[in-house]
Amino acid sequence: MLEKLQTQILSIKEIFSFSAKFVHKMLPRLITLAIIIEIISLPFLSVIDEAGAVEYASKPFMATTFAIITILATAIGLVMLFKIEEAFVNNKHMSLVEAFSQSKKIFIPFILTAILCDIIISLGFSLFLIPGIIIFTFLVFAYHAAALRGKYFLDAMKYSINLVKDRFLHTLIMVLILLTASTVLTIAVIMFDALLGYVLSIFGSVGYFLSAIISFLLFFIPGIYIFIAYTVFFLNIDYVFNRTHSKTKTKTKVKA
Repeated sequence: MLEKLQTQILSIKEIFSFSAKFVHKMLPRLITLAIIIEIISLPFLSVIDEAGAVEYASKPFMATTFAIITILATAIGLVMLFKIEEAFVNNKHMSLVEAFSQSKKIFIPFILTAILCDIIISLGFSLFLIPGIIIFTFLVFAYHAAALRGKYFLDAMKYSINLVKDRFLHTLIMVLILLTASTVLTIAVIMFDALLGYVLSIFGSVGYFLSAIISFLLFFIPGIYIFIAYTVFFLNIDYVFNRTHSKTKTKTKVKA
């Protein structure tokens, strides 16, 4: 499967199968990474009120710091995940320390690129659902281009568009499947959090944090699986695209 991923376009079923294999092999490392990200938010527990909302009005500095730290931790966690996954695809072992060492150098431009893409995609969805989905489909690989290929801002978007344009329908189907899965999962998490938060509300903000931990334990695997499927999909198309273009350039040079 590893060789096939690098040499030919996989079916959607094969993408999901490979993603499941990665989760199975790397689960302890993935859980450790996620727990580290969760622990980072512990010092800011006081900014969460009894209803589970962040108290920006009464604690603006702590709440803003909490938001920034959460964004940074999530971003570096995603870049580390992408790095570990590509190493796995290439039959290499990458520890969390190695992944962090490589990720810390690029996570600021990664965040800025992600924010730029998010703004453009949000503008697309503000027009209507269909323009938003089309824009998201063309830019879906920009995040991976920033994390794994050193392409940032417009270069990352161009990189993504080049990968997608010749396989738009295939990419669109995969995006729709993953967006649907992500939406269903998000709704499930919100409903479960609300129900559990109500039950544990007698413990105040600590009860909310407990409900968040329980939700994390229940929904972590399906949530991380969606991100992994996006990455496997990117790596597959990226490897095949570059392999094909490399052969074309070689043939052109031989003819010349």
